[in-house]
Amino acid sequence: MPVNLGKRIEFTDNGETIGIFYHNEADVSFGRLFWKDNSFFKEALDVRYKKQDQQEIIDIIKTIKKK
Repeated sequence: MPVNLGKRIEFTDNGETIGIFYHNEADVSFGRLFWKDNSFFKEALDVRYKKQDQQEIIDIIKTIKKK
């Protein structure tokens, strides 16, 4: 079933976009994270969460570090 991911949050490091989180804002929300690998953005994470927990999800994504 298609899901509209009309919202976008970018994650940056030293001014460079390293991740993009597309999501919706439903009561039970869905998000898909794309993380930069060399010069390509690759799908890295799908997550379902309660709308009120979105900030916690964003805070967790911010802890991701490239090896």
